[in-house]
Amino acid sequence: TEMWYVMDSEPEAALLLGWKHDVDEAHIREAIQEGDLQEHLQLFPVKRGDVALIEAKTVHAIKKGTVVAEIQENSDITYRLYDYNREGNDGKMRPLHLESALEVLDFSAHKACRVEHHPVCEKDKQTEVVSLARTPYFTTNRLSVAAPVQRDYAALDSFVIYICTEGNVSVKALDCEMDVPSEVNLQKGEAVLIPDSLNDIVVIP
Repeated sequence: TEMWYVMDSEPEAALLLGWKHDVDEAHIREAIQEGDLQEHLQLFPVKRGDVALIEAKTVHAIKKGTVVAEIQENSDITYRLYDYNREGNDGKMRPLHLESALEVLDFSAHKACRVEHHPVCEKDKQTEVVSLARTPYFTTNRLSVAAPVQRDYAALDSFVIYICTEGNVSVKALDCEMDVPSEVNLQKGEAVLIPDSLNDIVVIP
């Protein structure tokens, strides 16, 4: 299970999420052979601030012109059905995992697949927290900061990850007792992990 937050989008930006109609193994094999697997997937045009929650076993892809922050449950398994005949950095075709994918893939039409839009607040106008997704594996919120904001994680039995999705920001630990810098500066696209041993931090725009 994973979530995509759209950080940047060009006019053609879109996500492919789930099947338009019920399929079976033979249908998928034929579509891959013909090179038209994409035609059987639901297309969602997207813009900055859009969020897609993708359940495990759901076929999905990101179209050109779309930049996302990806948050997922703790897993290193990805099965690639189709790769648009692209070459990897080594000049070779990236490996596909058709047989493994077919063993776990959800073949039903994903009518529940959807993209939600969370309007991005205007810069320097307000500070707000917006809930984006809550699953058994992760919870994500969007924090917009117009002034320094203190966050207390004493009651949370988990690490926290901050991803800078716009502009730049500093994250400062107030109770850091480790031999590491107590303040980290993030540019757009960079992330920092707050270990569960830290309780109080300040986010500074």
